[in-house]
Amino acid sequence: MSSPAPLRIMLVLSRGLTREQASHITAGVKNVEFVFAEDTAEDITAKADALDAIINCPRDIFTAELLLRIGARLKWVHSGGAGIEAFLIPELVDSDIVFTNGKIIQGPEVSDHAVMLVLALMRHLHLLLRGAPASEVPRPIELYGKTAAVIGLGGIGL
Repeated sequence: MSSPAPLRIMLVLSRGLTREQASHITAGVKNVEFVFAEDTAEDITAKADALDAIINCPRDIFTAELLLRIGARLKWVHSGGAGIEAFLIPELVDSDIVFTNGKIIQGPEVSDHAVMLVLALMRHLHLLLRGAPASEVPRPIELYGKTAAVIGLGGIGL
């Protein structure tokens, strides 16, 4: 009895996931053929034949044409980011393909970043970073006594 064909999973490389890192992560995984693609439409499309999964495909490259190119074997799409709107094309929504994303993984760091940006704006750091003389920068706005609202309680809002 022959063993089943290996799963074919594309990992799209980026500044956040280099070939070296991807090779380290995938080393030793059995019964999976990993396909590494640069984050360009040309490289992803050229390597998109008969995939079982695609991980980290940029939003602007994820299209109906790409899904058609990959074929009916595709069972899973994973986006490392939190936002999913650009991925919700009819060809994905109306299929049995499982879609996952990194909303819970990235939630704490993105929310920390949002708080940092609010503080930077309240202290007018954008003006100082552009070289405005300190004497021309307005006094910082204090957050004490202010009210903030969080709209949405997903991975970032929580």
